Amino acid sequence: MTTAIRHQVGTVLMEASTGTDLASVRYLRHQMTAVLISDGLADMVDAATLLAAELLTNAATHAHAPDGFDPCICLRVCRESQHLLVEVFDPDPLLPRPRQSDADEEHGRGLAIVEALAEDWGERSLAKGKVIWFVLSLAACRASACEKGT
Repeated sequence: MTTAIRHQVGTVLMEASTGTDLASVRYLRHQMTAVLISDGLADMVDAATLLAAELLTNAATHAHAPDGFDPCICLRVCRESQHLLVEVFDPDPLLPRPRQSDADEEHGRGLAIVEALAEDWGERSLAKGKVIWFVLSLAACRASACEKGT
């Protein structure tokens, strides 16, 4: 795991790096699901893995490593007292730009989904890439799970 995305926030539940293929995205999503369940956060799985998968897929699809950099994506999941922080690192310095998608387009809605479901989200440029992050409220996810009867 690169230290580029390290900033101490709460308890780190997971840090993992993989290649930039879509199978790696699937692997990270499954790992994240297992970690959340084992940490007693099963009610966070749906929202957290959906948003993480959107960011990871964007990184795998659009990010290009500059010459001399490994083409990898990194996922970091942290638990704070009332929030879950999820960060996705990739070596491409270009920040994502949200765009409007036509109704019949298959792509282009990832950041809009993150904007709609996350309590907060943002991006940070780094010397060797960028981090896109989002925060989910533990209380809001638990209340939503209770409304669904889970």
